[in-house]
Amino acid sequence: MLERYRRDDGKKWGGKSLERATGGYVSRQWVGHLKSGRINEPGFGKVVAISRAMGVPLEEWLEDPPDHRSP
Repeated sequence: MLERYRRDDGKKWGGKSLERATGGYVSRQWVGHLKSGRINEPGFGKVVAISRAMGVPLEEWLEDPPDHRSP
């Protein structure tokens, strides 16, 4: 996700920029742990904060988004 979506200035999102963009709710250390695999399940609140900061729809975090269309 962090590789696919870029900041408005074209640079990659990193711990420091996400910490700043989320008002400190997501710390740069936490982002480092997520990138390294030490955090496997980030929690809904963190996902929402990162999604809002990056301008990414929440559905992008799902491995296989459900199809809500009627058959």
